Amino acid sequence: MSSVKQKADSVRKLSGGSPWFWLILFLSLVAMMAAIYAMRFMLGKTDRVGMALAVGQKVEVLFRKNKAHARLREAAKIALEEERRLEKEARRKAEEQARIEAQSENDKAALARAKRFEGVQLGDGPVVVIIIKGLGLSATTTERALELPASVTLGFSPYAPDVKEWAALALERGNDILLNIPMETLDFRTDDPGPYALLTSSSSEDNKTRLNMLLGLVDGYVAVYSERNEIFTQNQKSVQSIISVLNTKHIPFVFGGGYDNYSLIQIANENEYPLLVTDLVLDNAITQDAINAKLKEVEEMALDKGVAIAMAHPYPITMRMIEQWMIKLEDKNITVVPVSAMIGHIIKQDKNLEDGLTLEVDSPPQQ
Repeated sequence: MSSVKQKADSVRKLSGGSPWFWLILFLSLVAMMAAIYAMRFMLGKTDRVGMALAVGQKVEVLFRKNKAHARLREAAKIALEEERRLEKEARRKAEEQARIEAQSENDKAALARAKRFEGVQLGDGPVVVIIIKGLGLSATTTERALELPASVTLGFSPYAPDVKEWAALALERGNDILLNIPMETLDFRTDDPGPYALLTSSSSEDNKTRLNMLLGLVDGYVAVYSERNEIFTQNQKSVQSIISVLNTKHIPFVFGGGYDNYSLIQIANENEYPLLVTDLVLDNAITQDAINAKLKEVEEMALDKGVAIAMAHPYPITMRMIEQWMIKLEDKNITVVPVSAMIGHIIKQDKNLEDGLTLEVDSPPQQ
C-alpha cells in the first residue's frame, strides 16, 4: 500500500500537478493514432490502386471484346441484308421472267383464239344458236344436256363443283361451251348472283381480279355469257373495264339481257368488241305450249333476219322439245349452229337494234 502511494506521489511530482502535462499526453496519443491511421490508409490506398488497375484492365479487355463482337454483329447484319437483297432480286427476276413467259403464252393463246374460226361459213340459209345455260350444278340435267346434238351450245356455271370435268366431257362430245360470268342483279335478296359476282360497288381492279379468277376455272370455252336479269352491264364505268379485259384476251361475250342495254352495246361497238345478244329465253314459262310458242318465234326470227339466238334452262321438258324441234328444222332449211360459227363472222344489218339486229362480232376464243 505504501509502494502505490509512493508511485502516485512520484507521478504527481513529475506532472507538478499542472494540466499541461495531461494536454501534452493527450496530444501525443492523438498524434500516435493519426500516424497509425495514416499508415493504414497508405497501405489501403496502394491496395485499392492495384485493385482499380486490375479492374480497369478487365474492363478494357471486356470493352475490346464487346467492340469486336459489335463489329462481328455489324458484319453479320450487313451480310444478312445483302443475302436478303440478293434473294429478293432473284425472286423479282424469276417473277418477271414468269410474267414474260405467261404473257407470251397468253399472247399465243389469244392469237390462237382469234384465228380458230377464221373461214368458218354459216351457210346460205337461216341459222339458229341454241344455248343451254346453268349446267354443272345438277349431275342429272348436265348428263341429259350432254346427250343433245353437238350443234347445241352448252353454258356452264362457275359454281358447279365439277365444272372443269363437265366442260371437258362436253368438249369431247364436240359441243361449244360457254362460261357464265355472274354479275350484280337488281335485288340480291331474291336473286343472289353468288360470291363470284362482279359488282358496281367494287373497284375496277377488284372486278378485274374476280373476272380473271373466273376465266381460269374452265378450259376450252369459246365465250362467256351473262344471265338476262343482271344490271351490272348497265353501269358504263364498270362494264368498260370488263370489256377491256375480255377484248385483250379475245374472249367474246354472249349477252343474255336482250337489246334494251344500250350502254353495253355502245361500248362494245366503240371498242370493236365481239358481242352477241340473245333474242329470247325459251322456257321462262315451263309448259309445253309456252315452249312451243317460243320455238316458233325463233323460227320466224331466223327466217326474217337470217339469225336467231335463244337461251334455255336445262329443264328436262325443254331439252326433250329442243331435240324434237331440231329434227323438224331440216325440212324448213333452218340450221342449228354452234355459237362459234356465229362469233367467227361479222354480221351487220342496217336495222334498228330494237328490231332484233345482231351486232358485229369477231373471232372467238379457244380458252
